[in-house]
Amino acid sequence: MKNNKNKCTICNSPTYLEVKYDTWEVLRCYSCSHAFSSNISEPISNIYDKSYFQKNWFLHPNLNLFGIIEKDIHERFGLNARIHDLGCGNGNLLEYLYQKGYRNLHGSDIVSCLLSSIVNKVKFTQIDMLDIKETYAYDVVVSIANIEHLSDMNAYMLKLRQMLVPEGHNIYNQ
Repeated sequence: MKNNKNKCTICNSPTYLEVKYDTWEVLRCYSCSHAFSSNISEPISNIYDKSYFQKNWFLHPNLNLFGIIEKDIHERFGLNARIHDLGCGNGNLLEYLYQKGYRNLHGSDIVSCLLSSIVNKVKFTQIDMLDIKETYAYDVVVSIANIEHLSDMNAYMLKLRQMLVPEGHNIYNQ
């Protein structure tokens, strides 16, 4: 069934209801097949609680992807890169980068569930990414598996660009 109320956050095409939960829905785009959260009626802190970060993708991070990201960062900027993981979740990527020798690491997320092993090793801010005020602060901004949580893709992309130094690099992945 077509959903005219919620357009795709990527291509603005019509969507359909894929899954309905008690307090939110998952919509999918007819055109580009992007799936995203919608009509969330409970507080974010209830949805993204500690149990959310106990799911398989957090317990078994994608080390192959992390290796590709680290190699790209190292080739472009070296170990002194100023890196921000936007929507860092529990900080798996930040921990990986720390173990590789990076020390100018920043993370932000709408909830605070950082791994205890990196709490004092990275600068973390609990904040909605659209509320971040820093501009031209980072060589690299990474955003992995966040796109499905966003309601305004244009604002998201603008924020990524604003956070980067002019010759900076963003890495994002669905």
